[in-house]
Amino acid sequence: PPRSARARARGPSASARDRRPMESHQPVSFASGAGYGASGTPYICGDCGAENKIKQGDVIQCRECGYRILYKKRTTKIVQYEAR
Repeated sequence: PPRSARARARGPSASARDRRPMESHQPVSFASGAGYGASGTPYICGDCGAENKIKQGDVIQCRECGYRILYKKRTTKIVQYEAR
């Protein structure tokens, strides 16, 4: 069926938008972007306070006491935001 002038003005239909290829993107490497490298990201145990270096694929568990709640350690890098 022919589309009305109003429908043509709105652009392609939803089904045409869905068929467009997705934009390619590069995966983000969190360990290298945060400056921690191959040694892992530092986490603090919620129970005993021990520092644990966790790498991708490691079990999320304290190596000292076995507690499973870990908090990411704050960065030492200075971070400043501009508020308007």
